Amino acid sequence: MKRTRSPRVTKVVLIGLALGFGACSDPATDAERIPLTIESQGEIVSEDLQLELGAGTLSILSVSLIGADSNVALLGPVTVDLTIPRQELSLSSSVPAGEYSGLQIELAPAGGGGEMLDVEVSSVTTGDAVRVTSSLAMSGQVIFPEGPRTIGEDSNLELRLELRGMFFYMSPITDAVDGLYAVGENGRDFLTMDLINMFDLSVLP
Repeated sequence: MKRTRSPRVTKVVLIGLALGFGACSDPATDAERIPLTIESQGEIVSEDLQLELGAGTLSILSVSLIGADSNVALLGPVTVDLTIPRQELSLSSSVPAGEYSGLQIELAPAGGGGEMLDVEVSSVTTGDAVRVTSSLAMSGQVIFPEGPRTIGEDSNLELRLELRGMFFYMSPITDAVDGLYAVGENGRDFLTMDLINMFDLSVLP
């Protein structure tokens, strides 16, 4: 039975997903770094039932915290290897203490060309494997379901990606042609919902 979903997504409300995000790259100090945790590579839910990630990358143009008066940039642009569970990325800027209601996420191909998403997934049931690509640029918001999260001056932030819902409303195995499932405009709404919903931020004391 096919799942149904609302049309075009401009705001995505995240409910009940354990996600995470990390930050920071080259700079050496802890204040300039944020950890990124990627989870559930072998437990991806889709219309083709459970999938497992074999390889792949996701190109993030930017991730920002949504503040009451303005957004605060966290990271980007960066291309993330989705097979590495724990990474560190470069923070775009320091995060002022305050309350933040969610995340603004922009995804786009690195350098304006190539693929925004390029992954290999296989069916846990049949073993069939396909390559899934998309060169689309997309954006959306994840609103923290419990309300604004407070970040203090000494808070530790962690970005998290929960891959379980990467293709929740899609059928990459059965819709592939010659081993390739290229997601274009016809699949934009579903892919936007699925990818934006992977993001979350943990605030640790």
